[in-house]
Amino acid sequence: MLQRASEARTYATPLPASHDRRMPQTWREDATGALTALLGRSDALDQPPGHAVFWMVLRGTAEAESREGRFRLAARDWIVFDAQSGSELRTGRHGLAIALFLPESSANRTSTATGHGLFPGKGHMSAGDMRIAIGLWRACLHRQPPPAAPLLRHLQYLQQDLHVLVDRCPGRMSRRRRQVLARMQRIRLMLEGNVHRIVRLDELAALVQFSDWWVSKTFHAVYGETIQRTAIRLRMERARELLRDTTLSIGEIGEMCGIQDPCSFARQFKAWHGVTASQWRKQQQANRQIFPRKELAGAMH
Repeated sequence: MLQRASEARTYATPLPASHDRRMPQTWREDATGALTALLGRSDALDQPPGHAVFWMVLRGTAEAESREGRFRLAARDWIVFDAQSGSELRTGRHGLAIALFLPESSANRTSTATGHGLFPGKGHMSAGDMRIAIGLWRACLHRQPPPAAPLLRHLQYLQQDLHVLVDRCPGRMSRRRRQVLARMQRIRLMLEGNVHRIVRLDELAALVQFSDWWVSKTFHAVYGETIQRTAIRLRMERARELLRDTTLSIGEIGEMCGIQDPCSFARQFKAWHGVTASQWRKQQQANRQIFPRKELAGAMH
């Protein structure tokens, strides 16, 4: 929980022994009640009640956990959660992350993030966009009062691909359509955060408090693909990551992607990619020998 320390509107929590003392964990509040936060190495922070959150990883890795599932984040990845998600972010040994907490508006309690022009979701930014975000975040720390609005506008820009989906959502008013998209985005997050298992339609419906039929129909209308196909695509993306970056067996990878039967996983992978999982892995290994991958310095130091 965030505790107000003084009239200066600066916040702090006890630091773990492994925390990078050169990067103290602090919060600043602007005139609208928005809070900015910094997480150093091996740090953790909970999403405060009544606030949406925009997490952004600057260096190393981090893991976010919420009602929608668990998410692995690398440098320049960002993720937005609504106030109902109850998320927590944990940075890795070399991690560095920042956050923007957005307070719930009395005029828009259905989706806190949407009330500030953001939608729940996960993405990746360019190095240039990250430098801009860092500069704007620093302005929130060093100016009085700390201006969160410029940073918020930049975050809205990072989600421009989502804003074009608003018109595909049902509803007579723009505000209603934005609320619908926010709920669909929470469903997408739940699918992505649970690639290790089969997510039932009734779970998705319970998350957004709509009927199974409405969720299925609206999801297809907004994204142009069914929930089942989206789930398969996300599992296949995870399978490719594991084939490329680990030495796990094909059966073990299938289990980690929610497919317990190795034969079923093999058939699904080949149907999706046109080659077997073993062949795909060999192709990636051959490509690495020809074009060695360069690790991002920010992820290693």
